[in-house]
Amino acid sequence: SGQNNKESIKNILSENGYKYRDMGDYLTTQAIFRGGSDEGSVAIYPKDNFAKDFVTATNYKITDFLQLVTNQKSEEELNKYLEKNNINIEPVNREIKIKQRKKYPKELLLHISNDYSYANGRGISNETCKLFQCGPVTGAKGVQNNRFVFPIFDNKMEVVGFSGRTLNNNPRKYIVSGDKKNFVWPAFLNDEIISKCKSVILTESNFDVIYLYEHGIKNVLCLFGTELSLGILNYLLRKNIDKIIVSCNNDGHGVGQEANYKIKKNESLMHSPTFCQSLSFSF
Repeated sequence: SGQNNKESIKNILSENGYKYRDMGDYLTTQAIFRGGSDEGSVAIYPKDNFAKDFVTATNYKITDFLQLVTNQKSEEELNKYLEKNNINIEPVNREIKIKQRKKYPKELLLHISNDYSYANGRGISNETCKLFQCGPVTGAKGVQNNRFVFPIFDNKMEVVGFSGRTLNNNPRKYIVSGDKKNFVWPAFLNDEIISKCKSVILTESNFDVIYLYEHGIKNVLCLFGTELSLGILNYLLRKNIDKIIVSCNNDGHGVGQEANYKIKKNESLMHSPTFCQSLSFSF
């Protein structure tokens, strides 16, 4: 079971000089095998027999990870080590389904017009609109019709989604197409800038991002709402970030303030020594 595996893994870590934290459903530990010392750089999920190194963005089967921890050269040697130390790693009877991220045909970009008047009225230049390849969609079919649409590119410039702001009085101000929990936008433009600045601004919407870009502030990521997504969380954990500035709207209902607080108290960020040593938040 997962609980039995967790206790076995904790014993292996301790016997091999690894410090760890028990976070309930998962453990965090060091990556001494690659010279790392941060106790939050690796997360181990005993229920899934899976480990993730956030610094190198590497996923491990638990047996592969334990080979590194115990310095065993093969799975056979690892099994002998486990048997000698009376440690049993139980198999997890769970079907693992790998979900492919949805990608959209780039032909859909042809529906985005180069009429930037709506953005111009909000203080955004044509040059910035062209940089983000955004614009209005009208006279088309689908949920993004009659909206100012932003294509969401991944780091390989594949289209993985769209975010459209209404051009009329539609009560749904924004509609996001695609799996936004995996969006890290606009990292296709500013990944190196964020790395160099060692700070990032998190905003609610696409227009918040391009407004800041328009004024020369480029170390910014879009939340597409008020929740810190898994995609952005993993991205931040891989970066040597000194400061996160959370800029959610003060809409008079306390939603933005609550979102700021929740992001600041995010458990994964707070228990990563990479962040805890120097990370500061601003609202």
